[in-house]
Amino acid sequence: MRKPNDVLLDRFEESINQLKVEYEIFFNGGTDVLPEKMHNAINLELKRLYNIQSFTYAQGFRLNSLASRLNAHNDSWKRNLRLIEQGGRTRGGK
Repeated sequence: MRKPNDVLLDRFEESINQLKVEYEIFFNGGTDVLPEKMHNAINLELKRLYNIQSFTYAQGFRLNSLASRLNAHNDSWKRNLRLIEQGGRTRGGK
């Protein structure tokens, strides 16, 4: 049986993956709306997870790995948005 903290981390990982898909849809022109609401909710969830004191060492390591992955995606998304704003890149061939 999975520990409750593992379930929280699984859900957080799924949320990151879903956010990545939403940004890919946005950058490929499938929608005109940035997934800001979802992005803010995931950042809030990350802060909440960092406040949990009952993580084992392995769970803490996994959380840090997920946070690093989210930060790498954030940097990529910001870079793409900046390129779009500066006219150096178009969204989805539009």
